[in-house]
Amino acid sequence: MQSTATTKPTIALRIHLRIPLESLAMFLLKAWRQTAFGVYGYLNFTKSGFLEHSKNFNPEDMTRRIDGKNCIVTGANAGIGYAAAHGLASRGATVYMVCRNKERGEAALSKIQTSTGNQNVHLEVCDLSSVNDVKSLSSRFRAKDVPVHVLVTTKFEISNN
Repeated sequence: MQSTATTKPTIALRIHLRIPLESLAMFLLKAWRQTAFGVYGYLNFTKSGFLEHSKNFNPEDMTRRIDGKNCIVTGANAGIGYAAAHGLASRGATVYMVCRNKERGEAALSKIQTSTGNQNVHLEVCDLSSVNDVKSLSSRFRAKDVPVHVLVTTKFEISNN
């Protein structure tokens, strides 16, 4: 009996890559870091991460005094920056409000000092979109020789001016 099946042609493909061991190690390290960062973000900064961490939330931590701590808050004349500066000042911290507009900053400063009774609230005028202003602010802080314990930065937009 003779076979009627025909044989199909096959193609064999071989690829030889010559990759230095150092390059392969760097590639694997970068891949590991990106994966670890992604998993960490997923576990901690998603709804499920929030729900898991909220189980350990202690409301008393929000009322604890933080006297003697130096806090810098950007965008502190309005919105979330104002709320952060107000909350820190009400807990006894020394707050440095960084605002772009001097008049609005002074108004916010006065409101915070009046409502919290904390006189250790200071205004620093600085436009964070200006490298020269940021350098000037850092020089002024260095001259004060005070440690920064808390830094709160709020969203700011860089203008093309």
